[in-house]
Amino acid sequence: MLQLIFFLSLIAASTASCNRTCGKTTVSYPFGFSPSCSMKLSCNSTLGISFSGFPLQNFTANNTFLLNISANCTRPVTSASAFFSTNYALTHRNVMFLRDCPLSAVSPCVLPTMVVSQMLNQASGCGRKEDNSTCVMNSTGNMYLTKDGLLNKTSCGGLFTSFLYKPDVAGQTVLSLGIVEIGWWMTGNCHCAANASCTRVGSEVKDGYWCQCDKGFIGDGFAYGDGCRRANDSIRRDQLNWKTRYRIIQGITSGLQYLHKESRVKIIHRDLKASLEHFCLKDIKGLSVSSFSNLEVWEHVEGGEIDQLKDPVLEDVCTEEVTKCIRIGLLCVQEDPIKRPNMEAVNVLLSGYSTTIPALPPLQLPLSMVSIISGSQESNS
Repeated sequence: MLQLIFFLSLIAASTASCNRTCGKTTVSYPFGFSPSCSMKLSCNSTLGISFSGFPLQNFTANNTFLLNISANCTRPVTSASAFFSTNYALTHRNVMFLRDCPLSAVSPCVLPTMVVSQMLNQASGCGRKEDNSTCVMNSTGNMYLTKDGLLNKTSCGGLFTSFLYKPDVAGQTVLSLGIVEIGWWMTGNCHCAANASCTRVGSEVKDGYWCQCDKGFIGDGFAYGDGCRRANDSIRRDQLNWKTRYRIIQGITSGLQYLHKESRVKIIHRDLKASLEHFCLKDIKGLSVSSFSNLEVWEHVEGGEIDQLKDPVLEDVCTEEVTKCIRIGLLCVQEDPIKRPNMEAVNVLLSGYSTTIPALPPLQLPLSMVSIISGSQESNS
């Protein structure tokens, strides 16, 4: 009995010593910023959060996280070792763009020539632009790529960049350039919290598991993490209700309209980023935007899955207003500034004077995210 108590106290001390805060950002278990954390991230006050030297873009709801991997002609292919360990690996949706490859390994990549040329021209140290290149992708149907398949079987010298592909609701394939997706799991036997279910994960690296809170509960689901608690538990009664959050959103947009148009001195706050974190999403979902990407939000809206976006502690939420806020937010982050509504139009839509919200356009993505028809040839892009 004493041995059991001692063992449990060691576990508690280990998990408690994991620092999960970087500045104003707190990450979920098993991630953290100290050596004792199961998945160690790096925190830099200037550069932000990174993983193995690659900037973190965001976490997703599917037990994966996204990293930025900018085009680089001098990066050795061995640097891809950072994407593999006993409890994480590149998912099957990654396509790795390699350079300096033997002729026997060269194969065409389904990427528009213009995009590739622009990336090569922008990257430094590329030398001859016609260096042998190839793409390595999942051809086995497995959930994850393997380290051996990427590093040893290609015999290429450089890791130029990567792109992530995912079918969207319109039947197209969205290619996100300069992004890698890493799937993670916990190794060993299931250690999930009460009111959570365990899902076994079979990988080519090492088997493991995920934990997920049951319906009606929120949390990370792990016994050594934050566990699960009822969505309407009194521990979160101090959270703002939907009516208050909606008034905050209206107040922000009204203030911006005044500064942009009605104030004697016109003020444009360029430090207010055109992102869903600063417009609606954080108030709606109750999470930092690092937990949800704009692309996922767009897909949930188009797929009729608004409930996946709202904060689960909200009991009095008006689904129509939530949908309105999210759709307006997506209109405000279109790539072409001319297509974004001004703050006066946003206020009219939020106030209810106009009940018609413009339909969401086809997903407008920057150069880093190129939409092509699934299976189309480069000549038809």
